Amino acid sequence: MDERRGWIGPLLALLGWLMYLCNGVSAVPDVLMHSMWSASPHTMVTIYTVDDWVAVPGVNIDALLATSTTLLIKYTAIVSPLPAVQYGVDVVSFRIVVDGYPLPSSAASASYARPAPSTVAGYFVATLAAGNHSIVLEWRKEGEQVAAWSIDPAGGGCSLIAAAQRSLAWSTQPLVSLVTGDLPQWAPVPGMTLNISLAKSEILRLLYHVPLWPERSTCPECTCPTPGLIDFMEMVMCINDAILPATQSSVAMPSSIAQATALSADVTLPYPAGNYSIVLLWRLRSPSRRFWRSLPDLYDGFAMGRILAVFAQPPDTPVSTVAPEVVPVAPQVPQWFDVGATVAFNVTSAATTVLLTYLLPVSRLANPYFDVPATSDTKSARLLVDSAPYQSATSRVLATSRGNPLAQSAVALYLPPGPHTMQLQWKHQDGMNADDILTIMGSLASAYDTLSLSVEIASWVNAPYVVVASPIVVGVQNTPVVMPSSFGLADSANLSFNYPVVLRMTVDRGAVSLTQPLPPTLKSLAATAQSLLLSGPIVDMTATLASVTYVPPLNWFGAVTLSLQVQDATLYNVEPSFPASVNISIEIARVPVAPMIAMPLGSTVVAEGATVVLHGLHIVGDVVSTSVNGLVPQIVAVALSVSDGLLTLASTANLTLTMGTGAGDPMIHFSGSISDVNVALAALTYVPDYDFNSRQHVESLEMAVTDTETNLTSTASWPIVVTDVNDPATIALSQLQAQLQGFLVSYSDTATTLYVRLRAFSAKGAVQLTSTPGAAISSVPAAMVTASGTATALQTALNTLTYFRSPTYFGSEVVAVEASADATFSASQVTFLQFSLSNTTTT
Repeated sequence: MDERRGWIGPLLALLGWLMYLCNGVSAVPDVLMHSMWSASPHTMVTIYTVDDWVAVPGVNIDALLATSTTLLIKYTAIVSPLPAVQYGVDVVSFRIVVDGYPLPSSAASASYARPAPSTVAGYFVATLAAGNHSIVLEWRKEGEQVAAWSIDPAGGGCSLIAAAQRSLAWSTQPLVSLVTGDLPQWAPVPGMTLNISLAKSEILRLLYHVPLWPERSTCPECTCPTPGLIDFMEMVMCINDAILPATQSSVAMPSSIAQATALSADVTLPYPAGNYSIVLLWRLRSPSRRFWRSLPDLYDGFAMGRILAVFAQPPDTPVSTVAPEVVPVAPQVPQWFDVGATVAFNVTSAATTVLLTYLLPVSRLANPYFDVPATSDTKSARLLVDSAPYQSATSRVLATSRGNPLAQSAVALYLPPGPHTMQLQWKHQDGMNADDILTIMGSLASAYDTLSLSVEIASWVNAPYVVVASPIVVGVQNTPVVMPSSFGLADSANLSFNYPVVLRMTVDRGAVSLTQPLPPTLKSLAATAQSLLLSGPIVDMTATLASVTYVPPLNWFGAVTLSLQVQDATLYNVEPSFPASVNISIEIARVPVAPMIAMPLGSTVVAEGATVVLHGLHIVGDVVSTSVNGLVPQIVAVALSVSDGLLTLASTANLTLTMGTGAGDPMIHFSGSISDVNVALAALTYVPDYDFNSRQHVESLEMAVTDTETNLTSTASWPIVVTDVNDPATIALSQLQAQLQGFLVSYSDTATTLYVRLRAFSAKGAVQLTSTPGAAISSVPAAMVTASGTATALQTALNTLTYFRSPTYFGSEVVAVEASADATFSASQVTFLQFSLSNTTTT
């Protein structure tokens, strides 16, 4: 079994298309993808040479394939003997030659029986490599009784077609000879089986063509021909053990006739996804008990090629297999009659090649006019395209006695863009009356499953491209980004033509989606969180792209690449690939978060004159925002201060100090990474000032931390309790004011001017000194009072010290008395007075 299957690559015939694949945007807006070639003679051609294969003049194809491609090559020819002798056994044969290699499976033959034309058809499925290829139709004449064979373009002519508009192809073309005798039940034709698998629903073209040649029958008792007996050969496809009636073909042949014939079917039907076993069956009712043979190796091995093939068709393939009812109105004779429904199709975008094919097995029409073996009436079929008949698409059949009552033809036409129609017509000639014609037409109408009309359009590939107003789109962390409305698709030449395209959108992280449902004209081919594959008309697609939305990953920020690729849907159906992508950078900005200060657990207590180490103090940065580099590498600036003490960091490694040294400082400013800062804060040492304790005033660690990138700041305060050691007892005070006496001021030089500074630490307290001779005293009362003079004068003034407090203030109070011989107090002695203030208010 010669079985071929696989994805079919595109047929590209222009260098511009190759440039389009490389550059993403073509230098020319539209390029014709050659998926079909055809050749036909324009004048009558004749063969006189005997036993030599020669090319049919004008029937050759030169094809350039950009990729490895599977082609269905087909030819049909209406060949006539010259001159029209009465009897003869001559044969004319045809074959396809690809790149100089003749193909036996493509061969077909016609033998001479009567002076009338014969229809010859052959097929071949070939997978060809990329590059230039030649396809030639050759013919050969056998025998001397017929002087020549001719092909007349005006009488049907000859067409050689190479077509590759199929995404999946399976075929078998065995060269083993077949023979069968009387076979009353359906049986498989040896070697004519295909097993196929469909991943999705497909429209399948089912095709077979089997040439046959019955031997001449004789009576059992003698060697004379056996007249009056008619053999009936039938074939049909069986799919998954079910016979498909639409594929049935048959031929009836009198036992006295032994002429080459062929059984064919070519139908297009939808099939769902699944596995299928396709078997060609045959049966033979032969009262003459003669054998029927299929002999591919007859003559020189080029005589009777056969094929069984299945092709996946584009979803919009026009096809007709139904004939309408016939209106019983007596026509004039002779007259052409419509057979089957009119097939409408549309050529889009630009003028292109269209292959029109029909197959009408006349022998299956249940009418006595077709069952009379002796008649020599001629039956003709022709195609009307846009109501105009084409002689090159005419076929002729000479009754059943010819043994080949199969009207078929194919013609390739170059049609302009727009709507078109195809209609098959048929005519029975040679002296029939109107009632006979109506009877025959009724038979045609009831044989709807025997007619096949199909259209194949060489695809015009457009060059759509992505339009982006700005290659950068800005978004915010944890917020969906709606793409700008200027993002869409365009085609510089065919913007007004709403042709189908396939669009792929992918992001390297996050998710891309549509906020609106797809309209009916668009279809999702595949969808994941990070990609969308859509198909539909380009104008409709552009309108839908306004709802494209990107959703970044949770807490993620940074640059994301949205890649967009668009391809003409026709080319994508042949080869699912895209040109270079157009990229949009989506910049997701981080939402800044202020660093937080985590304070130690418990409380910090230290004795006056001792040292304490604070553990557990650390900075908490942005621990959720991530980028391609991981968590955010934050740099923070830290300010630490205490009012009456010194601080020492655990480490200054990798830190930048802007105030203090990091060891024994009341205020330290430094910056660094959060990890290095936390190392420095892991063991923070505090030493209170000499003779300072919390009886004097409350001590606290003041802390501020700032993100150097965002300038976001957090602050915190941590109390430090410094317990007193051998301090004087607390003075209990219930009045709102009290005069304090008992100060002694002494200095070695009684004439030297000394300086005194008094300060109440609470905001509700004040002190006052009475004016004293020899002493200069500042304004009173106040939170701080200064005085200067000799030791004697200052002692007198200090003994007039009065403390005042607000009626609403009670609790602890500290008054500091500082003495110095320097007006700047660069060196001084401090004495503290601690009060316990009673509550004087009543409730």
